[in-house]
Amino acid sequence: MISPELVARSLYHQTCLITGRRLADGESLVSEHACPHLYRGEYSKFDSDVVWNVFRTLCNLLGEDREAWSHQIQKFMALVLRNGQIHNEEFLHRYLFEFWSDDSAVIGCRPGLDERYFKCQLSDSASRTAKTLVRSVLALRNAVPDMIASCGKNWLDIGVVEIKNERLDDRAVGQILRYYTLVRGIADREFHSSSVTPILIVPDGVPESDIHIWDAIPFYFKEVLKILFWRVTHEGRVELVDAKSVFRRKCAQRLFVNR
Repeated sequence: MISPELVARSLYHQTCLITGRRLADGESLVSEHACPHLYRGEYSKFDSDVVWNVFRTLCNLLGEDREAWSHQIQKFMALVLRNGQIHNEEFLHRYLFEFWSDDSAVIGCRPGLDERYFKCQLSDSASRTAKTLVRSVLALRNAVPDMIASCGKNWLDIGVVEIKNERLDDRAVGQILRYYTLVRGIADREFHSSSVTPILIVPDGVPESDIHIWDAIPFYFKEVLKILFWRVTHEGRVELVDAKSVFRRKCAQRLFVNR
């Protein structure tokens, strides 16, 4: 991992992390000369290693002094997402967690996730509801969702979020169903009157295989499940689209054709 001091200095002075030269307009943290494949939407081991060596440092900087670095870190992470060949699921998880409520970073269909916790990591300022919920999830010694969030009166509207870098499949549906069942049970036992919304976020697009997965989801779960498609705009923002409305429209068209 590259030292936080070095990354912070490059961010502050707007210089390339690798060469130390001043960055040009449109460049972020590393110059196009130093990491050309990153800017061209191509994969290279060197550029990928740079991204992953700096990734955890960026997350630490956001935790320590968010206001100072948020915009510049978002700009660099958007550059990596726009590349499309280097980021993995963990990178996307962190981007959506950090910038969910930032209109310059994430746009489109965003349910309210006011109090968010990444991989069940609590902060000192967590509400009583969040502390009870997260500790109960961890006590079950099961896998944890990518995000748990709460909002509303007394923070009792709970969101359970799973984010995928691969297309919708039965494994993803089964995973979010397990998380929903787990959290719904905790909420019934601990809070009695809370709502729980499972949210599955997958890459954009509806091939025929996705329609078959949608058909196989139990009807009762379709009613509570939110599925969102994610895609990266030309400006480097992540756009979220209501996938359920897309699936329903496709199904209606299929029924019409088969008449």
